[in-house]
Amino acid sequence: MILPFLTFGQIDCSPFHPVKNYEVNKDVIYSIAYISCWHARGIMVEMGTDNFQIGTIAMGKRHNNSTYIYFVATQRYKNLRLYAGPLYRINNDPTLGIGRCGIDVGVYKNLFGTLSVSQISTSLNYANFGVKLIF
Repeated sequence: MILPFLTFGQIDCSPFHPVKNYEVNKDVIYSIAYISCWHARGIMVEMGTDNFQIGTIAMGKRHNNSTYIYFVATQRYKNLRLYAGPLYRINNDPTLGIGRCGIDVGVYKNLFGTLSVSQISTSLNYANFGVKLIF
């Protein structure tokens, strides 16, 4: 007889509570870019804040599918973003590069034109240009 009364007043013991407020953190920036140098193309993905980003670059077969990871400090001026920081090649003879610097120029809302130079060694550097979406 007690069982029917206990089932009416059950407590929700689920660890999965419904989300009532869908709030997005505005401090985090995500970006994706299609870049190219004079003879190869690649994809660049970044995540970070207004001041610092960590990202990766995956280049095409003319760069032997090289992949890089980097950490950059960013300074923003109106519709310009200037950035610079260290670079590390993950594959194809992994090595710490000298650095990476560049500029993003606002074109329309979240669309930016990007130009960057990655200095791998004293005798090897890449100049990349392309388009970037920043969210």
